[in-house]
Amino acid sequence: MCGGSGPGADVTARLIELHESGSRHSGLIQVTNTLPYSCKLSGPADVRTDGTGGSYTELTTGVLGTLRFITTREESMVINPGESLYHAVSWLSAPPTGSDADCTSGSRLVLARNEGKLFLTVPVKDGRFCAGIGSGSPQVMIGAQLSMKDQARAQLPTLPTR
Repeated sequence: MCGGSGPGADVTARLIELHESGSRHSGLIQVTNTLPYSCKLSGPADVRTDGTGGSYTELTTGVLGTLRFITTREESMVINPGESLYHAVSWLSAPPTGSDADCTSGSRLVLARNEGKLFLTVPVKDGRFCAGIGSGSPQVMIGAQLSMKDQARAQLPTLPTR
């Protein structure tokens, strides 16, 4: 399994192709294996943001598209040395309905993978994550990991625009 976070981590993440339209932010998270050998990634759609004291705050996460997340070690997705995987991602930095109480603030998006043993973090601008259609609705939408950037990018138009 892939593991290790922070400087010198064996798997890195970065936000690429970020597009902004009003309070809607959409882009791709590129996850790259920097190890000299293959490793595996698995886990549910679990997105968080940084909180006070180095803790993480879970965001209400919605799954983008019809692909499912690989959640078991037995079905883990192999990422070879130097290869990347991509997740489409989108969030609102202002509530379209409801109040600011439906928003969570942070400076990073954090993907929790491999049963919470690997945290992939990417800095974000306008680090407010607001419910799309009111209390309890997703604060962030994320697509399952894909090996082709174009496949992940193609998921972005399917995002809700509210």
